[in-house]
Amino acid sequence: PAFQKNLEVGPFETVNIYPLMCHILGIQPEVNDGHLSVTKHMLVISDSRGSGDEKTNYLKNAFTGLAAVAGFLVVTFIAIMSQKMLKRKHKNKRSD
Repeated sequence: PAFQKNLEVGPFETVNIYPLMCHILGIQPEVNDGHLSVTKHMLVISDSRGSGDEKTNYLKNAFTGLAAVAGFLVVTFIAIMSQKMLKRKHKNKRSD
């Protein structure tokens, strides 16, 4: 519910996701290289007087989104490291 529906955006650096998620969760981000101004236009302008259930769902969805991004980054890291290990193994096998 935090994001505009059917919104298509151009590419942006992933470093800008952290300040966006902190904004959605209502927490103060640590010092980082990201900028909320890059991604804030994707958010729905909401009324801060929402009910408790709406706020709970909002946080739940924010955590789900953050977990999805983190999961994607972990899978990408594993794939890249596996590829590097296989290349190194193949290179060592050739030199024997």
